[in-house]
Amino acid sequence: MCRIFQIHKSSFFRWRKRIPTAGAQRKTFVINEIIRIYQWSQCRYGSPRIAKELDTIGIKVSRKFVGEIMKENHLSSIAKSKYKRTTNSFLNSKVVEN
Repeated sequence: MCRIFQIHKSSFFRWRKRIPTAGAQRKTFVINEIIRIYQWSQCRYGSPRIAKELDTIGIKVSRKFVGEIMKENHLSSIAKSKYKRTTNSFLNSKVVEN
């Protein structure tokens, strides 16, 4: 594999043994929290509500960042459908006299 990409073996193994940065660790933690909140809400929360929920926990992230993470992980909220009246009860009814 190293021959195909024309890199030294030592470079590859050094890259594989590297320690994740603090930013990468924080991003992984936030991703796990977003997924946890999303599943807890039964897939109903979108990025604004998840961002607000993270803020109450004490994790400061923007709504845009939460939206990007949700898009990367194929998470989308399920919106409740609006009530739709299916029949018109006043169509053929007659007014009853008192």
